[in-house]
Amino acid sequence: MKKNTLVASSILALGIIGMSTPITSVFAESITYQSVNNSTDINGENPENIVLDQGEFDSPINLSQYNYSFNNGDFNFGTGKVVFDYSSKSLIDLDEETDRYFNLKLPSEFKLISGKNNETVLKNAITASYKLPGKTDYTNFGVSNIDTSHKGQINFTLPKTALISTNQVTNIKVQIDFGKILDDLALGSDYDYTQIIPNAKNGSYKFKGAVTSEDHFNVIPDGMTIGYTDDGEAVK
Repeated sequence: MKKNTLVASSILALGIIGMSTPITSVFAESITYQSVNNSTDINGENPENIVLDQGEFDSPINLSQYNYSFNNGDFNFGTGKVVFDYSSKSLIDLDEETDRYFNLKLPSEFKLISGKNNETVLKNAITASYKLPGKTDYTNFGVSNIDTSHKGQINFTLPKTALISTNQVTNIKVQIDFGKILDDLALGSDYDYTQIIPNAKNGSYKFKGAVTSEDHFNVIPDGMTIGYTDDGEAVK
């Protein structure tokens, strides 16, 4: 039987689960998920943060459901991943003076595993790479080029040294291993992990992405590309 929010709150009150690590802070936040104020979400549009590309996500974005038993059994299947390719066609010429970042807005249902308190936890779950126009191989984003300190978003720094002309395409690959985050919580097979990543409100999770000259965003830039997952249940 799955543990409910009331039981989890009681466990915390008894001091059985500590609050000293980023991982347990994810759990602590999840208990009060329903009471999180909407003001923590990223809303509205920002005309000053100009989108530099015409983007396209995989359609649909691939989501593999998290299954605690599969991940923690004899075979360690490693379930619970979001994987996508993003194609970025430049709308302008980009020279060496132009900062450029791939800004990724996470679905609202993923907000409990993001932000300053869980920065390292989320960053360790990300594998990403990019391929510049004219290149044949992908280059991995280094740890210092992946920013997970802002709640509800991941921001990737792209190299300024590449000269990119209008209509040239940069390809970006991203994998978010949210199953690793849930595994590391060590909450056991009976815990209801939808307390941390709820089912999608409209049948699929919605990601937004764009290449801009800003290293993060406070409100959604006008013109971000939307991508939808092929499944609306992150937890099986």
